[in-house]
Amino acid sequence: MLSDTIEILKIADLEPFPDHPFQVREDDAMKETAESVKAYGILTPILVRPLENGHYQIVSGHRRTKACELAGVEEIPAIIREMDYDSAVIAMVDSNLQREEILPSEKAAAYRMKLEALRRKAGRPSRENSAQVGQNFDGKTSRQMIVENSPDSSGQIQRYIRLSVTIPTFAGGLSGKLLNGDIVSLIVYSSDKKESFAPDALKYVRVITSTTSGGLDRDELTQKEDGTYDLPSTITLLATPEQARLLAEYENSGRIHAALVCRGNEKQAKKLLKAQAEILEEMEAE
Repeated sequence: MLSDTIEILKIADLEPFPDHPFQVREDDAMKETAESVKAYGILTPILVRPLENGHYQIVSGHRRTKACELAGVEEIPAIIREMDYDSAVIAMVDSNLQREEILPSEKAAAYRMKLEALRRKAGRPSRENSAQVGQNFDGKTSRQMIVENSPDSSGQIQRYIRLSVTIPTFAGGLSGKLLNGDIVSLIVYSSDKKESFAPDALKYVRVITSTTSGGLDRDELTQKEDGTYDLPSTITLLATPEQARLLAEYENSGRIHAALVCRGNEKQAKKLLKAQAEILEEMEAE
């Protein structure tokens, strides 16, 4: 393995980490950071990994990079480290979890990303059993591995991961077309399909992944001998505890369908999720 190098990189050559679960907010704290960058520069290098296109993917340092952009700084010191995607996911999650202000939904998405990365590195494609891994990690379970470098206990982490809710009643519907990161509105149908309504609490929900009955992600589908594909039968959504409760309730009493609201526009997606958070806060205050 090559040793790390530290270089000054152009911000124009940097790319954000795909599906980065931690929001970079342009709040007062960000403004203060930008002012600090103007006065003193970046004191701690960001962490990146080289990409095949000649650019660098940010693993740790999205906020510092944004502060540089706001401050009009075009270059940033960076630690360049050769690592595969799953190792980068683990490093990205571990470094960001040390921040003080992190939303529960951000932690839920981050811990699930780390768990899936640990499973892949251990050679385990299965999603259902998180208690065992292969021998790649010296016999440690995924629960033991995920808690390393984390500020939360194993029990807390499992509760966060459970905020990612899998709903099986999308089978044969829009689930085969949904992508990771999509924003959907959920529509609940009665068991006899005569009545339907769209709960305010489930107006805007982010899709984590859609999965086949065999446990494969949508992007891992392979063509069968007859030329058809095994379409996803379940959908995994990033949900708050209240949304998770409602999803379980509606799933038991009827059937849930999804309407695609936003795809490929992260700025718009964040606006929608912020609006949903405000709705949930109002409901909680009532």
